[in-house]
Amino acid sequence: MTLALVVDVGSSSSKVALYETAYGLVAESLHTRSHSMTREPSGVAIFDAVHLREEIEALIDHALTHPRAGEISAVAFCSFVGNLVGLDQDFQPITPLWTYADTRAVEFVRDFASLDASIHQRSGCHVHTAYAPSWFGWMQNHTPHVLTAVAHWMDFITYCYSTWAQRPIPIGASLASWTGLVNMKNIDWDSIWFDALALSAHHFPPVTVAPICPVPITRWDQLKDAVWLLGIADGYAAHLGSVGADANGVSLTVGTTCALRQLTATLPDPLGVPLWGYAVGEKQWLLGGATSEGGNLYQWARQTLALPSLEACEKWLGERPIGAHGLTVLPHLGGERSPNWNPHAIGNIHGIRFETTPLDILQALYESLAMQLRLIFEEMPHAPAQVALGGGAVERSPYLAQLIANALAIPTNLMIGQDVTLRGLAWHVATTLQQPTPPVALHTLPPQPLAVEQLAQLRDKQVAWYRHIHSTDHSQ
Repeated sequence: MTLALVVDVGSSSSKVALYETAYGLVAESLHTRSHSMTREPSGVAIFDAVHLREEIEALIDHALTHPRAGEISAVAFCSFVGNLVGLDQDFQPITPLWTYADTRAVEFVRDFASLDASIHQRSGCHVHTAYAPSWFGWMQNHTPHVLTAVAHWMDFITYCYSTWAQRPIPIGASLASWTGLVNMKNIDWDSIWFDALALSAHHFPPVTVAPICPVPITRWDQLKDAVWLLGIADGYAAHLGSVGADANGVSLTVGTTCALRQLTATLPDPLGVPLWGYAVGEKQWLLGGATSEGGNLYQWARQTLALPSLEACEKWLGERPIGAHGLTVLPHLGGERSPNWNPHAIGNIHGIRFETTPLDILQALYESLAMQLRLIFEEMPHAPAQVALGGGAVERSPYLAQLIANALAIPTNLMIGQDVTLRGLAWHVATTLQQPTPPVALHTLPPQPLAVEQLAQLRDKQVAWYRHIHSTDHSQ
C-alpha cells in the first residue's frame, strides 16, 4: 500500500492531494493556488514558466507539512497540455511558456491547411493554433532570433523535473503527443514536422512510454526516496479517474473546457475528423475530441450578463422546457476545436429579440454546448454502454449534468464528491506499482426521452446554422 502525493497543474489553478492506493483520498486539496495566463487582444496566452514553477514548489512545500507526509512513497504529476518553453544551455527559460490558448499563429494554420489531412492521420492532431507546429511557424516569421537562441524545448512538467533533478529527463508519451509534434505510430518526434519547421530533435527531450522517472528528483529531502512518475497529460489522468479499467469506457470531463475520451489498443484508420489521438503508453492511444468551452460559458455569462447566483440560475433552468428561448447558438466563444477544427469559428447568437433575457442566453449556451458534445460522441470508435461524467462544472450544476446525459442519449455516471483528475493520478500510481486501485463513487443519470428528442431537433438546427455561417471561405 502506497501513500502518493499527486499534483495537478491546471491552466487556471493547481492543487495537491494525498491518496492511499488501497482506500482512496486521504487529504484533498491540501493546498490550491489560482493563477491565470497573460492574455492580450493579439491572441497572446502565455505563462511565466519560472513563476509558475515556484507556485508548484510552494504547493509541495505546503503538502509536506501534513502529519503523514513522512509516509509518502510515490509522487505523480499531471499538467494542462499543449505547452512548451524555450530554455538556454543552462536550462533557464528564455521564452514565455506558450500554451494551447495562444491564437497568434492562425496565419500558419491557413498556410498549412492543405497538409492537414495527412498530418492529422500521422500525428493525431489537426493543424491548429492549439498545437506547437503553429507556434514554431509563427516564430519563424516573427521572432526567428528566438529559435536560434533556444537550446532546449520542454513542456512545463519536464522543465520542472529537469530543474529539480538538476539534469535533463525524458518526456512522457502523453505530454509529448499533445504538442502535435509526435508520430502516433512510432511514438517519437515526427521527423516530417521537424524538417518542415527546421527544428532538430536534439533540442527536445527523448520521448518514452516508461511511466517512472529514470533519474532521482533531489529538490525535497522528504521525497528523495519516493518513486517519481513522469508527468502525464491532465486529460489522460481525468480519463483514468473516470473509467479506470473499463477498456471501452468513455469519459467526459467538463471543467473550464470539455473533452470526451476513449482508450484504444488499435488506431482507427482513418481517424475521424472531429477526433484527436494521442499516444499514452505501449500500444495505448487516447482518442477523443475537445471543445474550448465548458464551465467558462457560465463564467462569461455571469460576468457579461449580470446573472443571479448559480443556485438561482439552476432553479430557473430546471423549470424551463428545452429550447424555450427560441435562439440558435454556436458556442465557440474560445474558437472551435472539435468537431470541425475551424480556426475562424467564433461565437454566434441567432434570433435574439428585445424579449430575450440573460437567462435565455445562458440556457441556449448550455444546450449548444451539450449538442457539440453529442457531435463528438457520435465519432467515438467503440460504442460504450455508458459514459462517465466528471469535472467541477457538472458537479456544481446538476442541470448541466442532466442536460449532457440527455444530449448524449445514454446512461451517464456522474462522479460524485471527487476530483477525477487527482483520482486518475492515484489510479496511475497504483497500476504502475501494481497495487490496489482507489474506489469510485457514481450517481447514474438516465436520459429523459422527451428532452433527448427535443435536443436532437435543436442539434439539427445548430448544424444547419453552422453550415450557413461558414459557407463562405473566410481564409480567402
